[in-house]
Amino acid sequence: MKTGDVKRAVLELWNVDAMLTGSFGLLYLDLPEAERARAQRAFADFIAAPFASPKLTEMFKTLEVSDATTTVLDASTVAVRLQIAGDGGRFHAQNEMLLQKSESGWRIVDQRQGDQMSMRAALVMTCVAEMHTAADTLPVVLERVAAQVQRQSAGR
Repeated sequence: MKTGDVKRAVLELWNVDAMLTGSFGLLYLDLPEAERARAQRAFADFIAAPFASPKLTEMFKTLEVSDATTTVLDASTVAVRLQIAGDGGRFHAQNEMLLQKSESGWRIVDQRQGDQMSMRAALVMTCVAEMHTAADTLPVVLERVAAQVQRQSAGR
């Protein structure tokens, strides 16, 4: 992700299908396959959107990871806690990720920083708040929210 292609990194490092299933259940699973794929791409856009900010992108390239600890929750699920620092030590945070074993290896299915709510919880709250009509399907809402965050991050 330090190279700047956040969307590609999300699609490679996250099990987006499992994350969206865990977040939205039947709202996601009942979508046709093409719409589920669209929702997955929109999720990656949502995660990548803040990196439209050049300052954040540059700071992200300076991140260093330390003190990683793993807790095995079951045979296919682990929690990973790590410390991150960036911008010459001016930024420090604790990051926690939930990973599940898949056919592609270990993939992230949730994440949170410090005492903030998890990505799943934030995503559900954001999307539910944006679903106003029957036309507001999950992919449509994710695309709209990702575009809003990208505009805000780019200062537009």
